[in-house]
Parts: sequence; structure tokens; C-alpha cells
Amino acid sequence: MKPYLLLDIDGVLVTTPSWKQPELLEDGFMLFQKNAAANLAYLLSLAEIQLVLVSSHRHRYPIAEWQRLFANRKIHPRSITLMESILPGFPSRKMEIEAWLNRNPGANFILIDDDSSLQALEPALKSRWVQTFPLKGFDDEALEKAKILLGLM
Repeated sequence: MKPYLLLDIDGVLVTTPSWKQPELLEDGFMLFQKNAAANLAYLLSLAEIQLVLVSSHRHRYPIAEWQRLFANRKIHPRSITLMESILPGFPSRKMEIEAWLNRNPGANFILIDDDSSLQALEPALKSRWVQTFPLKGFDDEALEKAKILLGLM
């Protein structure tokens, strides 16, 4: 079974401090932090990973546009899907992840996200979380943890 990578964007690929305006590329979307983008591209090159966007930005564009945005940043996922919003209102990221896992029982997955609400995940789910930090993003340490969790070490 191909592994899933549940991916956030802010605090993972975009590390601009909240008090600054993020730099935009010509396509109108935010510039990804160079090392974070390189680390994600490398991770995706190691296996047939199914990318699932969990970011709140996922609602802004259809999948074809996401593919173009990632390609413009030299990241080439083999597949991209958008996490469905099946919960009413504005659920927490934790609630969305739990709902996704209930719809995909037994899925081999990792989650790369900086959302602190994920601290409350049950231990088995939390152990699959690669926590990033907003100003550091998907750094080398996070890459190593992701590789271990995916069995790529």
C-alpha cells in the first residue's frame, strides 16, 4: 500500500513570520522556504507517496492548479488529493485528521504539520506526526523523522 503524506503548508513550507507579508511568486501563491521545499521534493522522490493536502489553503485551488503550484516550486508529487471537509463548521485540524483516518482505516500515513492542536491526538496517531515549527518549517530534522516513519531509512 502506498503511503499517504498529509501535508500542511503554513509553518511547513511557508515560514514567513506572521508579522511580515509573505513573498508571492508569479503564480500568485506564496514562496516556499528553500530548504523545506527541497526536503519535501527529496522525500517525494524516495517512494510513491500519495500527497493529501490538509492545509486551509486546499480550498483555494483545484488539484490541477496545486500540481502547477508545486511544479513551479520544483516539487513533483506523483498524486495530490485534497482532504475532504465532511465535518460541519470549522473543525480543528485534529478533528479533520481523525475523520480522515476513520474513512481510511489502516492507512499507512505520516502527517507533517505545525498545528499545536495535534498534541491532543491519541498516541498511536500522534506517533505518525512530524511536527514542524513555524519559522523553521520542514527542516532536515523533520525530514529524517519523516523518512524513519515511512520506513525509508
